[in-house]
Amino acid sequence: MPKETVKLQSIELDSIREVQQSYKDLQTTIGAVYLRRQQLDIQRDEVENQLVELEVQFTNMRNQEQELLKNLEEKYGRGSLDIGSGEFTPNS
Repeated sequence: MPKETVKLQSIELDSIREVQQSYKDLQTTIGAVYLRRQQLDIQRDEVENQLVELEVQFTNMRNQEQELLKNLEEKYGRGSLDIGSGEFTPNS
């Protein structure tokens, strides 16, 4: 014998629909937050790679400076240089 169906009150149906909509909204928000986090991870990786490249450039620049100073010292000896005037004063 089939069971008799019961119709829910509209306030009960509205409550169920609100809960369902809240789940959908939360799922959408969770998905959006995951995508934002993924984009931030990509940006963080790009920043890390850029920092590594800049550190290599900094080390290369320091090596070039040391080489330049070594060459100038071999040519002119030890002393001080006024970059503005280009004058070199040897140490006594």
